[in-house]
Amino acid sequence: MTSEQTSRGVTFEVQLTQNCGLGLEIIDRSLAMGHRITSVLSALKIARSTYYQWKNWHPSQQETHRRIFTVHFEH
Repeated sequence: MTSEQTSRGVTFEVQLTQNCGLGLEIIDRSLAMGHRITSVLSALKIARSTYYQWKNWHPSQQETHRRIFTVHFEH
């Protein structure tokens, strides 16, 4: 494996961990195709706890207020 291939893999892993929406979409599609959750998470190098943290995430009250404020005052 070349360093270029390694960096591509690491970049993809970083993108997944920084973008839970992308990770959840990939995982949900894989599950819909009949793959087991343990196999999918292992292949993507995502901890099971991270997956469930993503699935159960809800914005805090402060985050919700911040989004409303930003949308309201940007327009």
